[in-house]
Order: sequence, then C-alpha cells, then structure tokens
Amino acid sequence: MIVDTDGVPIEFFFTPGSTSDASVLQLFNMNLPHASKLLADRAHTNSSFEDMLFKFKKISLVAKRKSNHKRQHCIETNNLIKKYRNRIETVFSSIISRMPR
Repeated sequence: MIVDTDGVPIEFFFTPGSTSDASVLQLFNMNLPHASKLLADRAHTNSSFEDMLFKFKKISLVAKRKSNHKRQHCIETNNLIKKYRNRIETVFSSIISRMPR
C-alpha cells in the first residue's frame, strides 16, 4: 500500500499472505509527484530497484535498513522512516477491521 503523509491510500494491492512484499512493490504504477520519497520497511531493501526507481521516475525508495546493509541511512532519514511508517500500519488495521472474519 502507498499512502500520503496524511495516511490516505493512493495505491494498494490485496495479495495472499504468502506473496512477497518486495515483488508486489514492483507492480505499483508509482504515479507520484516528482522527487517523492517512498518510505518502506525492511522487506523492500533492494538496492538495484531503488536505483532504477530513482533513475526513471525520480522517486526515492527509502527502505528501513538491516544493521548489516552496506548503504545505511543517516539518523534524520531513520527518524523519518520511524515517524511515517506507523501510518501505513494504522491504515492497514483500519481496512482489516472492516473486513469479515
């Protein structure tokens, strides 16, 4: 799911739980404003996809890094990820709460 800074969904996919988040990310249209930052969790750490997305769409994919990743973020970027990453979890919870069990 891609949401804006207010938590409003822009684009999303429903997939089976066994589907890799990283593979689904590559299915999005990514019709985002120029110079957008797309914050993601550790499942989306893919340096070649990050580079391609920036080169062709000028979108910065800022994924949370594992401690042993070679391309670490600065403290400010890590704080940005932490601040906004919870929004997507809140949106997911809101959607799931409206689905039949």
